[in-house]
Amino acid sequence: MQNRRLVPRKLIKASSLDLTKFLLKSKPKQIRDEIPTLNRFGYMKSEHEYFGNKFIELAKITKKQVLEIGPAYGWLTHKVLEIGAAIVALDISKEHLEILVKEAPKKYLENLYVYHGEFPDEVKFKDNSFDAIMASRILHFLDGVTLERSLDKLHNWLSPSGKLVATNCSIYHSSVKGKMSKTFQERIANNERWAGMTTNNDFDRIHDDHSAYFLNCFYKEQLEELLPRHRFKIEQINYFDYPKDPWPDEGKGHIGFVATKI
Repeated sequence: MQNRRLVPRKLIKASSLDLTKFLLKSKPKQIRDEIPTLNRFGYMKSEHEYFGNKFIELAKITKKQVLEIGPAYGWLTHKVLEIGAAIVALDISKEHLEILVKEAPKKYLENLYVYHGEFPDEVKFKDNSFDAIMASRILHFLDGVTLERSLDKLHNWLSPSGKLVATNCSIYHSSVKGKMSKTFQERIANNERWAGMTTNNDFDRIHDDHSAYFLNCFYKEQLEELLPRHRFKIEQINYFDYPKDPWPDEGKGHIGFVATKI
């Protein structure tokens, strides 16, 4: 039986959807090197960088479908489809998913699944469902308590020795480091766990129309302590800038990692 529309909190095969029922919003125009989301959760990048490429490589060799959390309009999801892999696209925005499906070539829809829900609390998957999961610039929208709960869920969803790949805004990003530098150092000196927690008052005003009300910006030592506590072994962790970033942050504007379930 064909699904007529996207419904929340349900995994749906894209080929079963009736695309004529989609009430598509227009995808915003690109700003600088990125496209704003429709729900003020930042931007979608559309360029190759190490951790996105690593996820594509993992998708090539997986025996199961892979998961992308927060794909927005689906640039990376579409790249995974192009190599013949099956992927689940999970997003809080129905409009994002509609655009993602609409822009996917029809020949790939058999390998595309969509899930409309808010990560982590509106999402359920069976344990050991995925060999690889990608969270691109998503985890920094979670407060500390929610982040820890999310890592446990991600661990459960991964198959044994499955890989979690993530990219996040770092505390050294140009959008926050100016106002946050002194506060961050004070919090570090006081051994505060979430020293990179910011509010929108700390952001560069250029992001006013596209920012959530806080960011949980990360730093390397923090993730090196956090991930093993949630049963992940870090394979790689690095600061980086995106190749086309108009404001390079000395190679430290973002932080990415590849971690294996143990």
